[in-house]
Amino acid sequence: MIRRSSYLNHVHVGDGTTLLFSGISLCVDLVPRDYWDSMRKDDFSFLTREEKEHLLNRGHLTNLTRAKELEAFKRQARYIYAKNTEITKKQRRASLCFILTYRCNLACAYCYQKTAYCKSPGPPLSEKQVEEILTKYLPEMFPGVPKKNLSFLLFGGEPLLPANRKSIVRILRYARQHSVNVIASTNAIHVPEMIEFFGREYGKIQEVQVTLDGDRAFHDTQRIPVSGEPTFDRIISAIRMLKKTKASVLLRIHTHPHRMKSTQRLAEFLQQQKIVGDNVKMYFSPLNDFQKCNREDMHAFKRIFERISQRTHIPPSSNLTFLKRLLEMQESKIFLKTRYCTVGSNSFRIIDPRGDIYDCYEEVGDRRRRIAAIADGKLKYTPLRKTYARRTLLNMPICLKCSFALFCGGGCAIRARKQTGSIFHPYCHQNKEYIRDTLKMYYLLGRTANLDFVKKT
Repeated sequence: MIRRSSYLNHVHVGDGTTLLFSGISLCVDLVPRDYWDSMRKDDFSFLTREEKEHLLNRGHLTNLTRAKELEAFKRQARYIYAKNTEITKKQRRASLCFILTYRCNLACAYCYQKTAYCKSPGPPLSEKQVEEILTKYLPEMFPGVPKKNLSFLLFGGEPLLPANRKSIVRILRYARQHSVNVIASTNAIHVPEMIEFFGREYGKIQEVQVTLDGDRAFHDTQRIPVSGEPTFDRIISAIRMLKKTKASVLLRIHTHPHRMKSTQRLAEFLQQQKIVGDNVKMYFSPLNDFQKCNREDMHAFKRIFERISQRTHIPPSSNLTFLKRLLEMQESKIFLKTRYCTVGSNSFRIIDPRGDIYDCYEEVGDRRRRIAAIADGKLKYTPLRKTYARRTLLNMPICLKCSFALFCGGGCAIRARKQTGSIFHPYCHQNKEYIRDTLKMYYLLGRTANLDFVKKT
């Protein structure tokens, strides 16, 4: 008996063709769209013997029962988890994020840090604290990791507040001495007075992320200080300054429900003003679930996503660049995701001015969610650390039945906890739509460049 695989995915790419991509074999094939239309009805009578064998070999069709295919998927997930663990151990890389302060000069309505435990932010991370972290606790957090394989992230609150200058200088001095990459996530308001900290060389902030909420009219209702003063033009001016430093600039574009036209106007503005390009890229970060969007919003999103991809030659999705390699893969294998992000991986830590250590940005400040703390001169871990380490597809029964599981890794653990009460449930958000649209655009961009990414049946 032959049936359509439970892990078969598809995306229509135009010109009457469809990409089939398997969530278990990781194979991708281009077929006529009417093939898919018949296959989804479990009609395979139109296929020749050779075509059936090809689709079976590629994993799009199967002769396994659903139960046996589920066991096969579990074996694949275990294999990928083991290979990724092996690769991580060999690479010996790690990242430390400094919460320089919980204070911020903006008062964005949707900020996840606007909670009771961040309303009394306390003093910033002092220069003395930074010194202790770098010399005493950093080696303990990441044993065996060479200093040159480290990266630092500056975060907040707003990390570039003037009160943080001395601590930033100390971090950058260490980075210069030990060839450490430094990244900052900032609202960019104070960039002009700290522009000397940015550049391409070690000892500078080499990468920076800046957030925009839409075109000027919408942005200036969202990302504003308590006074309500507009910030769009100030941030754009700062981005222009950052571009001149040659540091890598990543523009995080928040997408909101029913605000796709604002996103489109912003993207067009960035293109017309020649801000995007060279060392400045952009990506979409949704603040909404597509379930809250109507069909018109969905179509508008897809059009904007495709238009930006064509103009910039990179789909505006931040963590799906591996899909390009998936398209190129015919012989060699790449190993996809059994985790959504670094939560539970032991290769990423976030430390704040109170000496509390977290695994996720969205939990910083909530001392109930810390995975470790510095107390009495010692680094002590909490039981939550081991709980997060178990958050992989192998411990998520719902995800093991999902055809997108190896592409998304189960979604955000923290938002899953907030939504369902457990980190071992998925948080699907709009992951499937992003994966489909990103794969489609990488294929179309590759085809435009006359690259033969995909084998045709």
